[in-house]
Amino acid sequence: MVQLASEVTLCSVLEWYRHRALEVIPEIMQAIYVQLSHIQEPRAREVALLPVSLLASSFMTEVVVALLMCPLPLDSNGAEMWRQLILSKPSCDVRDLLDLLLNSLKEKPVTKKGRASIVPLAAASGLCELLSVNSCLGRVRRIYPQLLLALLIQVHYHIGLNLSGHMGSYKDTKKDTRPCAFVPVRWVVKVVKTLLLKMGCSYEATFLDDQGGWELMEQAENHHRGVSLLARAMVHYSCQELCRILYLLIPLLERGDEKHKITATAFFVELLQMDQVRRIPEEYSLGRMVEGLNHHDPVIKVLSIRGLVILARKTEKVAKVQALLPFMVKGLKCVDGLLVMEAGRNLKTIFKGLDRKKLNDNSVCVEMLQVLLPHFSDPREDVRSSCINLYGKVVQKLRSSTCTPAVEEQLISTLVPLLLTMQEGNTKVGQLCVKTLFRCSCFMAWALPKKAYSQKPWDGQQQTVAKICNYLGWDFVCFAHHCTTVLEPKEELRQFVLTGSTEERMKEAFQEQFQGGCYSGRFHEDNWEEEFEKIPLFMKKAPSEIDPMKNPDLACLQSIIFDDERSPEEQAKMYKNEGNDYFKEKDYKKAVTSYTEGLKRKCADPDLNAVLHTNRAAAQYYMGNFRSALNDAMAARKRKPWHLKAIVRGALCHLELKNYTEAVNWCDDGLQIDAKEKILLEVRAKADKLKRTEQRDMRKAKLKEKKEQNENEALLQAIKARNVRLVFEPASEEEESASAGLCKLLDGLNLQNPYGAKPSMDDQGRLSWPVLFLYPEYAQSDFIAAFHEDSRFIDHLVEMFDELPPWDLERKYYADNLEVYFEDEEREELYQVPPKSTLRQVLQHPRCFVKDLTPSFLVCVESSVFSRRYFGARNVQ
Repeated sequence: MVQLASEVTLCSVLEWYRHRALEVIPEIMQAIYVQLSHIQEPRAREVALLPVSLLASSFMTEVVVALLMCPLPLDSNGAEMWRQLILSKPSCDVRDLLDLLLNSLKEKPVTKKGRASIVPLAAASGLCELLSVNSCLGRVRRIYPQLLLALLIQVHYHIGLNLSGHMGSYKDTKKDTRPCAFVPVRWVVKVVKTLLLKMGCSYEATFLDDQGGWELMEQAENHHRGVSLLARAMVHYSCQELCRILYLLIPLLERGDEKHKITATAFFVELLQMDQVRRIPEEYSLGRMVEGLNHHDPVIKVLSIRGLVILARKTEKVAKVQALLPFMVKGLKCVDGLLVMEAGRNLKTIFKGLDRKKLNDNSVCVEMLQVLLPHFSDPREDVRSSCINLYGKVVQKLRSSTCTPAVEEQLISTLVPLLLTMQEGNTKVGQLCVKTLFRCSCFMAWALPKKAYSQKPWDGQQQTVAKICNYLGWDFVCFAHHCTTVLEPKEELRQFVLTGSTEERMKEAFQEQFQGGCYSGRFHEDNWEEEFEKIPLFMKKAPSEIDPMKNPDLACLQSIIFDDERSPEEQAKMYKNEGNDYFKEKDYKKAVTSYTEGLKRKCADPDLNAVLHTNRAAAQYYMGNFRSALNDAMAARKRKPWHLKAIVRGALCHLELKNYTEAVNWCDDGLQIDAKEKILLEVRAKADKLKRTEQRDMRKAKLKEKKEQNENEALLQAIKARNVRLVFEPASEEEESASAGLCKLLDGLNLQNPYGAKPSMDDQGRLSWPVLFLYPEYAQSDFIAAFHEDSRFIDHLVEMFDELPPWDLERKYYADNLEVYFEDEEREELYQVPPKSTLRQVLQHPRCFVKDLTPSFLVCVESSVFSRRYFGARNVQ
């Protein structure tokens, strides 16, 4: 009564002074926040929070502004104030609240005067609390695109932002614990992730978890990559809101500062993959990307290149995008290596699609080479690898007929950096250098010595350098000059270059190789077989892993064999032969990989593709992947319908998958080609026998199902005759529909009941029910599989509590001391069950509803402290 009086008094005071409340709302909210820390009793906390909802009914905006000033990160008190505002009905209009939060999220965390503001971060916290209320999610979906974009932009704004002067202490609930570090950008990212999950984008969130996208978003140099990953995932998983986001982004690309534009552009670029992009005018797609090429920010330049490459996938845009290639390349000069690598991966597809015959000159290619060369010495391995690899690809696009002094000068300037990079000892980078050097040599018709392609150290190998200098017409001083211009060359090479400081010394070293003495690389009679085994031509077995340091010749041959510029047919045959070798060695996993690579080449030979599918089906079959093997066999028959091996593989797969009818049909098709095929005859006989067995079992199952259906119908009629109310809403009010729905519920009972029990009827037509007893005081339960409808509750309680249960430490659970209740969930009421009443009498009560065909009852100790507290807050009849 005291608490109720407090509520009435508080309402009266607030109503009386409503006209003055507007001025003191911030103070009221601050006072409530402070006082909540000292109030522990739940009912008292509800009274203390009541002004939040009462004031919000008239001053929603002012209350929200005051809540945005709560210390961050939100503790349990601040979160409870937000939830009080959200759940207060009908005073809180969720739509108005969301609009206020969205407007706050559009603010910058740093004002024009350079002062930090916690308003956007506080709005994100409030949105997170709102998302925890499921009844509000429908309203959130209405402005989901605006919220997502605003939060992503806030992530960019909060990177590296220090709001320590505006933060509250974030301490653990345990004693003697230090305050946890609160990073604002991580909190905003967490809200983005929560928004995605609540809007049903769990696949997208998992994708970013796997790819490290959330961590990328938090980094200044990688934020656009994290946003691009998110947009790419949403396109891949066909998010329903993408069209709304696309049309929303178009005007946002020209608004805001650099961070705003970078985030919006990163998201917009990935949406260009959608088919709906064809509907928007070209000036908003291609035109915006062209404008981005001239932007002063290199990130927007790289994103624009990515957008143009995506647009080039559409046939009607290919020519326009290829015409912009010189502007794309020019924009990459003096750009960081990571951005060049990112743009290079996209430009690779443009260069690959260029026809060498249509290139009037090599200027674009030379310009691209000039962009890539400075990054050969980048300290990041992935940047070096990507730039060196792309360099070789571009060299292949050069036309020898239009070779100019500029092209020759560019490739000659590449020679020394490649040679020095090969000596660094990095296997991966060195192998790419070998491949690129080989392509440069082919274009320039260089006949470099064999050891020039080796990654072994050049210590004491002056004659190799002498050969290179002699061939290119350089003297040693010129070679030394080229070496010293390369940043941070290998220490051993630098020492080698500096010690041979005269041209005469190099010439002497070159002549010494022809003077007397035995050849230093000759084979010894004791190990000549081992030396022969190192030569690729005489190898009996290739090593599983080719190390360029140990086998430079083999590594070079491998790079030539796996050259992407070979015709698709040649590459497919090469992968087929490789897969056959793995298959013979019973390495089926690698065989599948090789056959798959062959199919990816998309050669025009249908017979070769059919063989690749058939061989991959065989490897998949031996790995136990019968469904994948069957798919390959079917693909092979599409290309070559009467391919006998494919038919045999398919029949075997159908047999393993227990598709006996299909197995017989495939065998019949194969026997038309070869009537004596032994495997097909055996498979057909076995499949036919198993087919007849399966049909017999199906007939038995149908008879059993019909018997169970009749029993269920009889059980259903008995339940209806007793006027027992089941929690079930039929599709229509007709009796047949209800009967069919309830029978379906009976059939599926074992899926919902962990004990597999369901109602049953004996020969006299009396029912037994599975009954669940719940003991809320100790969170325990008892399950009775067959509670006869004419049995009394007191009889079961006496039997169950003949011995005290182990969890009853106070020894108070015995039959005469217990009360039984059932719950009416619709009215949220509890009804006490007389102990001497039967189950049938209770189930016929007008407010008793049986859920999932399993009646459930609450059991508590009479007049205990827990019972008074538990039932005091509930309506008991």
